[in-house]
Amino acid sequence: MAGPFQVRLGDGSFLTYHWYRFADQPALLNADLSPQEREYLPPPSVGRLVDLDPALIVSPPQGLTRN
Repeated sequence: MAGPFQVRLGDGSFLTYHWYRFADQPALLNADLSPQEREYLPPPSVGRLVDLDPALIVSPPQGLTRN
């Protein structure tokens, strides 16, 4: 984990976030999944994906990229 970091969104508000590897997010660590299951999640089978404010797409801090 790294952070907190801040970014200014398109509407002028600020977002504060921490950086986690996807498989190490607290929600996944508490989801009763094995380490192998946490590394792979299939795409959704129903619904559609949302659009994101481009400012929400961030780059990982040095040393926290995927291995």
